[in-house]
Amino acid sequence: MKKNINRSLLFMFCLFLLGSLSSCTSIVTERAAEDVSSVAIRAGTTCPVADESVDDSITAELCFLNADATSLVRVIRSISLMSGDDEAHAVLMSLLSGPREEDSGAWWPAVTGVQNTTMEISGGIAVVNLPSRFRSLDPAMLYATRLAIAETLCSLPKISYVNVLIGGREEGIDLAATVPAGTLTRSGDNDVSARYSLLEDQRTSGNGFSRIVTFYYPSKDGRFLLPTVRNVDFDTTQSVDYLYRLLQELAKVPHQSQIAENVPAPLDFLQKMPEIERTQDSTNRVVTLHLREELRDALKKANLTEGIWLAMLDDTLTGFIPGIDGISVTIGETPVTGLAASRMPNGNAVTFPQEFMTRNSFQNLIGAGITLYTRNAGENKLTRLESVVPESEANDLRRRMDALMALEGEAAVLPDSLDAEDILACRIERTNLVMNLSEQFGIALRGMNADEVRYAVYAMVNTLTEGRKQQNVIFFFAGRQIGNLAGGLNLQGKMVRNPGMVE
Repeated sequence: MKKNINRSLLFMFCLFLLGSLSSCTSIVTERAAEDVSSVAIRAGTTCPVADESVDDSITAELCFLNADATSLVRVIRSISLMSGDDEAHAVLMSLLSGPREEDSGAWWPAVTGVQNTTMEISGGIAVVNLPSRFRSLDPAMLYATRLAIAETLCSLPKISYVNVLIGGREEGIDLAATVPAGTLTRSGDNDVSARYSLLEDQRTSGNGFSRIVTFYYPSKDGRFLLPTVRNVDFDTTQSVDYLYRLLQELAKVPHQSQIAENVPAPLDFLQKMPEIERTQDSTNRVVTLHLREELRDALKKANLTEGIWLAMLDDTLTGFIPGIDGISVTIGETPVTGLAASRMPNGNAVTFPQEFMTRNSFQNLIGAGITLYTRNAGENKLTRLESVVPESEANDLRRRMDALMALEGEAAVLPDSLDAEDILACRIERTNLVMNLSEQFGIALRGMNADEVRYAVYAMVNTLTEGRKQQNVIFFFAGRQIGNLAGGLNLQGKMVRNPGMVE
């Protein structure tokens, strides 16, 4: 009888607990303000006088190969980040440097010049460009190497896809160098030989194959190229068929907020059939495109420059068709051997010495999205705004502040009297971001009312900490911290990221 009573009590307690849990919400609410006016608050750090970043370390999973390159060997390693190092680049260089003595069973091909490897990351897509020396590896070994790089980088939170190029172009995975590897993603499978055999079976079956392809499109403002990935089916293993398929697919502009909508479709402006040809000296293979003069009017109507549109073609085609070094373009009767400043989105003229354009011709046009926070007055909350900046500056604290200060009209959250010169210095610490702003910046904040200053401060804090492990911001103004602002907001000590303020 006593056992039954105990069971009944236990059952009733569980029902009570479930009822209590069901009343909870997953929505993050804003932290209540605390009265700290009488508390002495210390910053806990010094004020930066120049931009700097402290040394740090991360733990990452590196995917090496076994001795015969048939399987991945996963190694957990602590990687030092020297001042200013990007985490993803540090992980990649640690992998390319090869295993250590204690990494049992791990092996890596000995290719020199790996320090010249470059990488771009935008929208979760990493494009790794290995030195041309990697072409000395046989196709199976090169595929294994690229797969190991992709598996390693896709283990990082901000990367989902990896396109590994060699000397600025795609390399085939077969002896004839006709079948592309495409863009890779993480599978968690260590059996490299089985995956390579599957690709070989697809090649020899004659039934076509499917690959993930990285496409590039102009940003909405026409200033940058943004990558996006898509799975594409191919009927044959002929390079010219890849070419037509990619040109056809480029017409399918994705409905994304930061991508231009009315991008002229390449196939609509072909003057004659495109070809893949050798240059006169036979050292390069290029895609030859003859386009109608009407393309220029279409680009003008779409508010796009020739440069950004040609960069879209070049980066998409060279990133997938094996062995293509660039594209040779004629518009009307005029070969494009260069682009004047007015025909480039960044206002910088470019020439093509070899009379064809390559990825290097447009290397500064890759953009990346960043998230800004500003006030939604109607909801009395912060709201997110997406902006596009040069890929190399996406994690730069100054660039984020510049973008926030550039917001106009209803989106503006900071006083319009501020500009880039009001950012004196920035420091990235292990858990904090430290900003030294001008005295005028502090005066401008003091001139705002309670609501305005609250949203201004947390717009800065949330924007600066977005996507970073550092979730605290410490503000100095001309070397000093300031206390209470309107409404009692105190800027002494650390300001913590506040997701509860976001709608």
